[in-house]
Amino acid sequence: MNLIELENFKRFSKINIDVNENGLSLISGVNNSGKTSLLHALAVWEYTKILLVNYRGKESLLEDYDTNKNGLGVAPESFSPISIPSLKYLWKDQRANGSYALKVKVGWKGADNKNLFLELAYTLNGNNFAIKKSNSNLSINDTIPTIAYLPPFGGMSESESWLSIADRRKLIGKGQAGSVIRNLLLDLHSAHEDKIESEKTKLFPGKKRLGTSDKEILDKVDTEWRQLKKILAEVFHVNLYAHSFDSNFHNFINIDVVDLVKNPDTGLKERDKSSRRDLMIEGSGFLQWLSVFALALDQNNNVLLLDEPDAHLHSSLQSLLLEKLEEICKNNNKQILMVSHSPELIKLINHEKILHVENSKAVYLKKKEQKVLVLEGLGSKYFPLLDSIIEHKKVILVENASDTRALKKICAKLGLIWPNNLTEWITNKKHPERKTLIIELNQKIMQDTGLPITAYSLRDLDDDNYNTTNMQLHWNGKNDQKDDSGQHIILRYRTLRRREIENYLVIPTAISRYITKNCKDSLVAKDTDTVNEYLLKSHGLFVPSNYTNSERESNTEGLFIKDVKPVLNGINQYFKVKFDKEEYISQIERDEVCDDLKTIIEEIIEMCKT
Repeated sequence: MNLIELENFKRFSKINIDVNENGLSLISGVNNSGKTSLLHALAVWEYTKILLVNYRGKESLLEDYDTNKNGLGVAPESFSPISIPSLKYLWKDQRANGSYALKVKVGWKGADNKNLFLELAYTLNGNNFAIKKSNSNLSINDTIPTIAYLPPFGGMSESESWLSIADRRKLIGKGQAGSVIRNLLLDLHSAHEDKIESEKTKLFPGKKRLGTSDKEILDKVDTEWRQLKKILAEVFHVNLYAHSFDSNFHNFINIDVVDLVKNPDTGLKERDKSSRRDLMIEGSGFLQWLSVFALALDQNNNVLLLDEPDAHLHSSLQSLLLEKLEEICKNNNKQILMVSHSPELIKLINHEKILHVENSKAVYLKKKEQKVLVLEGLGSKYFPLLDSIIEHKKVILVENASDTRALKKICAKLGLIWPNNLTEWITNKKHPERKTLIIELNQKIMQDTGLPITAYSLRDLDDDNYNTTNMQLHWNGKNDQKDDSGQHIILRYRTLRRREIENYLVIPTAISRYITKNCKDSLVAKDTDTVNEYLLKSHGLFVPSNYTNSERESNTEGLFIKDVKPVLNGINQYFKVKFDKEEYISQIERDEVCDDLKTIIEEIIEMCKT
C-alpha cells in the first residue's frame, strides 16, 4: 500500500498521503490529530471491499464497472470494522447529506510495478447506508491487498469458541481483540501442522517412520507458528501449547502457556507439563504482545494496522516490540502502520519511518532532528524552522513575533545591525521547558553536524515577582546553560524587568512625535505635556525623566507592572490618529531606548558573532 486519500472522513475534509510501502511506519501526532482516524478509514475500506466482493463479485471493484449503478445497501447494525456509536460519526462534522461524499481511496503496487488503486464511496440518508466503488483502475487479474486492524487491547475472555472470520472481525472492530486471540493462535498452529505434513510428504514420500536426521530436517522448516514461539521464548521465556480442536467434539479452544528454563546441554526447555496454564491468567502486557504478533504473522494479512500496541508495555518491551515487528515485516513481506505516543519508540525508530499527522496533513520526517519536535509535540509546522536552526545554529526564543520585530527596529535606531544568522522560535513555554527542548535539540544536531547550537531565551516578566530577574536580566539568578561537555553555552536565560516589551515603549516624547506626524487634525494638541496628561488622567501612569533605567526604586511602579497595551491602543481615540505600534517605534530616538532593550540587543549580536 502506497497511497491513502480520504474525503469527508471523520476529522479530515480531504487528505492525501504517500505511504512508505516497505516495512513499518510509526504514525505520530498530538492527541486528536487524526492518527487513529487513518487506521479507521483503512479498516472501513477493507470491510466494505469484502462486502462488495461477497455480494456483487470482484467485478464490482473493477475499472469498467458502472459507477452509476445503485450502491450496496448495508444494515447499520451489521457495520462492524470499528466501534462507533452511530454511522454518522464516519462523516466530517457528522454531516451525512445523502450523497456519496465520503470516500476512501487506497493505492498499491501491482504486477509489473503498476500503480493500482481502489476508491470506495459511502452514503447515509437517515437509516439508509450504502456503499459502492467510485473510482478504480483494477482489472480482474489484479491482486488486492488484505488489511487487518487491531485496536488497543481490551482484555481477554475466560472461554473462547471457534469463530468465523466475520465474527472475529466484528469483535476486533469493537475493541475486543482478546476475544479472538485463541482463534488466531489456533489458525497459526493448524497452518503449521499442515505445512509440516506437506513437507514430510514431499521430502519423505512413503516413509512411515522418520529417523532422527529426518526429524531434524523437519524441525528446520519455517512456519509462522515457529516464528511466534521463537519470539516468545526470546522475550518472555515461555512456550505455547495448542490443544487439539475439532468442532465436532469441542466447544472451546484451549491454548496453554508453559515456562521455559535454561538447560546447559539443550538450551531452553519446557519446565514440565504440570506448569502449563491457561492464557487467561497471563498479564495484559503479554496478552497484548501475543495478539499483535498472532495477527502480524497471519498469512492472510498483507497490511496490519496497530493502534497503540505498546500501551500496556514496559519501555524495554516497547523496544523489543518494535524490533520484532520490523523483523516480521522484513522476513514475511508485511506492511505495518502503527499509531503510538511512546517517546521510546519515536527515539528508537528511523526518522524516515515516522509519519507525522497534524493540521489535516501527514508527512514522513525528512531529517532525524525533526524527531525532537515530534517528541515535544510541536509538530510539522516547525519543520522548516528546524532546517534554519541546523543551518545557522543560532536561535532566539520569544513569546510573540512582534517582540522580535520591535527589537529589530530598536536595533536599527541604535545604529546596530541585526544578525541575519538568527532563527526566531515563537513559543509560550517557560524557561525550564525551553531548556529541555534545547538540550535535546542540541544533542541531535551535534550528532549530525558536530557543532553545537546557541539559544537566547527571552520571556516577559508578566505577573511574576520583580525579583525573579536582575539588572543583567538573568532569570532566578541563572545566566546560562551549558551542554553535557560543559564546554559550550547552549542557552541563555533572560527575563524582562518590566511586564512586557510594550512597557519599555511608553515614551512621551516619541508618542508626541508620532502624533504630530500622523494626526491631521489641527485642533488636537500634540505636545509632550498633552501626552503626559493623557497617560496620567486616562491610565494613572506617570513616566519620569529617568524612565530608561529599569531599577524599580528609581522609577514608577506602574511603568513596570501595568498592562500598557490599552495605553498604546488608546492613542487612537484620544489623539484621533490610527496608532500602529511598529510605525511608532520608528519615532523613538537612540537616547530614548531603555537600558534593558540595549542589553538584550547587544547580547544577541555578540552571541551571533561566534
